[in-house]
Amino acid sequence: MLHVEITETGKEGNIAVITCPYSKGYESYTKYFCKGGYTDCETLVKSNGNDSWTYTDRITMNDNTEQKKLVVTIRDLRMEDAGDYGCGIETIGRDPFTLVHLKVIKAPKPPKRTQSNPTRSSPPPPTVSTDKTGKIFSSIFE
Repeated sequence: MLHVEITETGKEGNIAVITCPYSKGYESYTKYFCKGGYTDCETLVKSNGNDSWTYTDRITMNDNTEQKKLVVTIRDLRMEDAGDYGCGIETIGRDPFTLVHLKVIKAPKPPKRTQSNPTRSSPPPPTVSTDKTGKIFSSIFE
């Protein structure tokens, strides 16, 4: 993580997976993921150097020490998530840092559902008639 820049893209409502590689020797160090650039980065999630998984709200961070990479997942992407982020390693002096440019693509709006009101043809009302004697006949099946 020697001051690298990467760009990741995700779609609104989906997830973004950000992978920040780091150099050998930093496996046991505290790692963090923050919003902003190197000098003005607000920490969103931070490991304690021992746990490989760290969670907050919509963000999951996995420190894969075997492959020497920090993998950050942001769930339920929102348009306001777009911007600069950083993956860093806490050290004495200048922290090794990867600048991440996150782009969020607006999800297409689902097509408008129009409710069509087809004219229902209802069956005609039954016809009622009488015969010469006054008996009522009903014809339901006409």
